[in-house]
Amino acid sequence: MKSPLLYIIESLICSGLFLIVYQCLIARVTSWQMQRRFLLIASIAACVIPGLQIPVLSSGTVMYYGIPAETESNTALTIGLYVYMIGITVMLLSGLNQFRRIWHIRKNGLRTSHEHNVTVVTSTKVKTPFSFLRTIYLPQIDKETERSHIFAHELSHILHRHSLERIFMEVLKILFWFNPFIWLFTI
Repeated sequence: MKSPLLYIIESLICSGLFLIVYQCLIARVTSWQMQRRFLLIASIAACVIPGLQIPVLSSGTVMYYGIPAETESNTALTIGLYVYMIGITVMLLSGLNQFRRIWHIRKNGLRTSHEHNVTVVTSTKVKTPFSFLRTIYLPQIDKETERSHIFAHELSHILHRHSLERIFMEVLKILFWFNPFIWLFTI
């Protein structure tokens, strides 16, 4: 088994390489849908690939597996584990707070039903329009043409199930909060 530090270093390198490939080959050349697919797959791969045990050295080479048994290493590992768990806790609480705020807006806003089994919630608490699962959240908009354009845009997010991608990426962000490339992929 790899040491946690080695896993973190390899996942950072892997994420960086995927980001370079995205910037150089994917971002300006492919469709929006293809970009989203690449970022989703790259995020998963950057977490999985470093965990694989792929022998790349000749059989005569001694390979290092596991964690050293010295006391200093175990202390550093314990501290690292505590830092990791604190990071997960902070990120989880932040995610739950976002969910709580969305639920509060849904509960207190003006709800109307629309086609495609979609609910629209209008509220003064919404500053920027967004959608989550099968609900579109809108601020107070007086111009009907502007409202219909925003509705169409948010409806496309719902029909393409972007909320499920966002939830998945938020889970990755909670588990791999230390990886700045995961944060870049979720913007």
